[in-house]
Amino acid sequence: MIGGNPSGTASDSNRLLPTIAVDGSDLIFTYRRTAESVAYGPAVEYGSNLTGWTTAEDSLNGVMISVASDEFGPGIDGVEVKIPLSLAAGGPLYGRLKVTIP
Repeated sequence: MIGGNPSGTASDSNRLLPTIAVDGSDLIFTYRRTAESVAYGPAVEYGSNLTGWTTAEDSLNGVMISVASDEFGPGIDGVEVKIPLSLAAGGPLYGRLKVTIP
């Protein structure tokens, strides 16, 4: 679904995981996405605690989402979600990748 085989020969499955970084004003959540995975509705959610989550939507509350086609190889896009740290409401800011499997 995310464009790799975590059990393949000489696999480095850590490179398949989403990453989170912080720059001066944003939490940056990056993940891999294949065309097949779009059917499962992958979405980044954020929150200032681990019980209330908000779905990141492009151009809403300062959130910016960009997709780099084939960034990780043919058919494996890179999705970058920038979430303003100001949405943390004075505390920590958490992010997670939500996927809905029917």
